[in-house]
Amino acid sequence: MNDSLDINNQKVLLACLNWGKGHVARSIGLVHELLNQKNEVTIAGDTEQIAIFKSYFPKIKSIHLEKYPFLFSGNGNFSADLWKSRKEIQDFIQFETNWLEDFLKENEIDIIISDHRYGFYSPKVKSIFVTHQLNVALRWWQFPAQRIHHGLMQKFNEIWILDTKDSELAGKLSRNRNSKNVKHIGHFSRFMFAEIKQNRESMEVVICNGPEPYDEQLLLKYLDDSSKTIIAPVRLCEKYSHEKLIPSKDWLKCDETILTATKIYAYCGYSTLMDLKFLNCDSELFPTKGQNEQEYLARRI
Repeated sequence: MNDSLDINNQKVLLACLNWGKGHVARSIGLVHELLNQKNEVTIAGDTEQIAIFKSYFPKIKSIHLEKYPFLFSGNGNFSADLWKSRKEIQDFIQFETNWLEDFLKENEIDIIISDHRYGFYSPKVKSIFVTHQLNVALRWWQFPAQRIHHGLMQKFNEIWILDTKDSELAGKLSRNRNSKNVKHIGHFSRFMFAEIKQNRESMEVVICNGPEPYDEQLLLKYLDDSSKTIIAPVRLCEKYSHEKLIPSKDWLKCDETILTATKIYAYCGYSTLMDLKFLNCDSELFPTKGQNEQEYLARRI
């Protein structure tokens, strides 16, 4: 049990960002801890997110919530992609705040937990923002975005950082300089409760993580390598017929494969770093082109 969470016998509503699957992946460990501490947890998310959570927690309550309107071009220019969709994202932040207020009128909730969804909070209910980026990895000319990030986080009662106080994994991204109501809660992964075998037969696994279309770019890098098993979204398994492809739709089945891996190839997302801490296997990680955070993490590790 993780005492740092310090939540017991509460009705918790939790929602995750839909930028790749990392936010859901790490929240599986978080939900596990919340349930261990006798909380009643409800998941707010899109159809795919809810299906993933229910595969691990079949009896968990859920409510449909639309996903953020991200649209990536695939050319590695994340800043330009986000700038083009800024109006839609701003509107959606207000939409999900309004959605939440309507939900709270009909449902009794004690605590709201948002894994990096800026609009998922209420001034009427204790609201917690979960992130590993207290400080966003930015180019010098992007610093105004840091002020926006801090301003949006300050609407929450608490900020939970998925790292240790000495910033073991995230480095400067998780370092707290002067922010209030910040708590470092350690590392979370869906593998934190798994039985990890120390002596494994050689098996290399490619995990095509990341938002579309970057997951396809990683698949194509290893598709012709017969020595590797590749876990990929259903749409890519249908597009490329290959005996080494495993659809990522069934997370529990994919977990069985990942737990046998002696080496993992994946993008250098922070949730992947936390997974690898528990999996205790070799890895080769690549930063998603143009994503400053992953480029920083890749240099750091």
